[in-house]
Amino acid sequence: MRPLIYLIRSLVYSNLFISICITALAHQTYILLKIPQEDCFNVLALIFCSTFFTYNFQRIYRLRSVDLLGRLIGIRLGWMIRNRRKLFFASVFSVLMSFVFLIQLSIHVFLLIIPLSLFSMLYVIPFLPGKKAIRNLPFAKIFIISVVWSVVMVAIPVVNYNGFQGILKDSTVLLFLEQLIFIFAITLPFDVRDLRYDMESNIKTIPSSIGIKNTITLSHVLLIVFLVLKWIQYYSLGQLTLSQFVATAITTSLTFIIIAFTSRKRGELFFTGLVDGTMILMYLGILYLEY
Repeated sequence: MRPLIYLIRSLVYSNLFISICITALAHQTYILLKIPQEDCFNVLALIFCSTFFTYNFQRIYRLRSVDLLGRLIGIRLGWMIRNRRKLFFASVFSVLMSFVFLIQLSIHVFLLIIPLSLFSMLYVIPFLPGKKAIRNLPFAKIFIISVVWSVVMVAIPVVNYNGFQGILKDSTVLLFLEQLIFIFAITLPFDVRDLRYDMESNIKTIPSSIGIKNTITLSHVLLIVFLVLKWIQYYSLGQLTLSQFVATAITTSLTFIIIAFTSRKRGELFFTGLVDGTMILMYLGILYLEY
């Protein structure tokens, strides 16, 4: 049992799991928008490697904060400190591989990923007045994560295949909006998790403004809106098959239930394993019923 727990923690704490989740929903874009998958591997490999690097860069950079370590040392942070050297070399390897995959893709992907990469770096690096990073701005964290993830999952596959004009298609815009709402909904529990640190750091977030219970309610409302948009996409626009809608409805319901158990007392694996894992559920549901 202990080797299994160690394996799960290593998968989650190293950010391999979240990289897999984001890559899975990027592949879902290929399925839902019926994008030819000839160059799919290079796109997905780029997304996986760049996501892995970005997350670990942000984590390792924040480990420099003695104040952070002093207040919030926990299982995950302890694991990262013990494995910091391994994570560093794995991150360097992943960013090098990102360049390898990037140069094989459309120039449009290159133009898109440059601002995304810069924005991801500045997310944790203080450059604003008062030595603040973007993540320290009031309510900014959850919106930034939702937008960046949605761009990565939807825009990169589309732009590589059809250029920037592909982003303007109705089906692409609707999928982007749906992904944005879904990611926003499953990111709200993380603001609940970080509530103590955010309050101590004077960072305004949704849970600190409306409370934990209302935050969970907001997440549930967003999931309902997400499902309504999927119904419109299926019933009125004919952009989804019945099997795709059923798969989405089932996995959205499971996500609804998981988020209902959100609490500040939940362990790290509840958030970075179970809540993030709803992305995998969404992808596997589509994959299973589609094929």
